[in-house]
Amino acid sequence: MNEHLARLQNVKSEDFIAIARFLAAMIPSCVMRARLKRRHAFFWLICEEAAEARDNGYVFFEYIKEHHPETEVYYAIKTDSPDYEKLKRYEPYILEAGSVKHWIYYLAADVNISSQKGGKPNAAVCYALEVSGLLKNRRVFLQHGVMLNNAEFLHYRNTKMRLFIAGAAPEYAYIRDTFGYPKGWVRYCGLCRFDRYHGLKADPKKILLMPTWRYWLKLKSRAGDDGGAGPDDAASSEYITAWKSLLRNERLLGYLRETGTVLYFYPHRNAQHYLHLFRAGYPVILCTQEEYDIQALLKECSLMITDYSSVSMDFAYMKKPVIYYQFDEKKYRKYQYGSSYFDYRTCGFGTVAETEEEAVELIVKRIENGFAFDEKAEAAHRAFFKLYDDKNCERVYAAICRMRKPRKR
Repeated sequence: MNEHLARLQNVKSEDFIAIARFLAAMIPSCVMRARLKRRHAFFWLICEEAAEARDNGYVFFEYIKEHHPETEVYYAIKTDSPDYEKLKRYEPYILEAGSVKHWIYYLAADVNISSQKGGKPNAAVCYALEVSGLLKNRRVFLQHGVMLNNAEFLHYRNTKMRLFIAGAAPEYAYIRDTFGYPKGWVRYCGLCRFDRYHGLKADPKKILLMPTWRYWLKLKSRAGDDGGAGPDDAASSEYITAWKSLLRNERLLGYLRETGTVLYFYPHRNAQHYLHLFRAGYPVILCTQEEYDIQALLKECSLMITDYSSVSMDFAYMKKPVIYYQFDEKKYRKYQYGSSYFDYRTCGFGTVAETEEEAVELIVKRIENGFAFDEKAEAAHRAFFKLYDDKNCERVYAAICRMRKPRKR
């Protein structure tokens, strides 16, 4: 309890508005739940990041609307989001994320479903309510991507989530045995968005560069005083400098121009603020979240270059090669995530580069060999993705239905 009270001290000033909305929603939500109970009815609520509809939650929402129209389900999103246009046809089942109505539906929902741990009316307030035990509800975590690291913030003691969906076989075993969830609360169903990764043909003239973020650039306390950069010096950090240098590498740019290949650079959401620093020209395209849909790029591109991002598993699932450019591995392991079940060097899906020269050489070779997914990668794929079909949403839906406790009549 002391740990949870300490976290309450981190509530931001804007979170007080959320607290007021939560209080305003309490009585209406109780009335709604009472009415639902009398009718023996229920509904589900789905959300991702407040301004997004492009991940497992969105795919699952559309699946339910198409295949299980008898299930009443709502989706919460900011109506000024570029993704809102995709959802307008589902009115009135769309809620303004963070609004009082969202709070009412969140408190009254039979099941709350999200691809993000913080996917809810307000992450800080809901965390305090849920993990402290003050608010008891059934929450389903669809995940944002296949878990490659020991993310302690997703351990059961830090989430109290009722159902944790895994996207790969060894990931499932790792989470089940390490994260502390009660027996049967972690299920291997596959990620919902994997349903849309079959029967695709990638463009051999498109490759994707998508690095993940570094926690020590955002939260100085995470890195302490041992050389970690703070929020004000992220722009001059090794992280930004290394990716800028790769995007301006003369050999790489020359080869891309020669082969007519376009490189799409899609930074992590925390790095989007620094996109202007890269100033890259053709054949490099700088991608903003507003203009580019990452799911479309994942499907269209033939090669991914990343560092440690779990989105590389989407590429691996589609049987496309990955290059891991890990120029700061020791620092990443010390300040962000330690080692886990997944080894980038032996998994079979990609090759690790430690220097810029190695990364460029690997990119050139992958393009020259036609982005081949060799026998080693095929064998690794069979072991890693034992569920390889378009039935992931179907399995998730069945798992949620089995999880639900019937309402007392």
